[in-house]
Amino acid sequence: MDIGIVHGYYAIKTRHFSFPAGITAYSHEPYTLQNTLEYGGQFFVCGTGRQPVPRNKMENENYYLLTLAAIAKEIQQQGAKAECSVTI
Repeated sequence: MDIGIVHGYYAIKTRHFSFPAGITAYSHEPYTLQNTLEYGGQFFVCGTGRQPVPRNKMENENYYLLTLAAIAKEIQQQGAKAECSVTI
């Protein structure tokens, strides 16, 4: 499966989705699981507001986590199995 992702400062965009490039971390499960990514024992709500514009998008994990969320949304949209192999 090929998935194209645009990592903008304002939004993360795929063929079927566009959501704000903001992310909020929670140490506990949030009230709603909508747009929530569970990774490394933490929960991340994706698409919440905007993050400060970084000098380098690789200076922290935020864009990696937003990439995982975009991949998950596209896999779900295309009706593929929830557990599948993805190469980034």
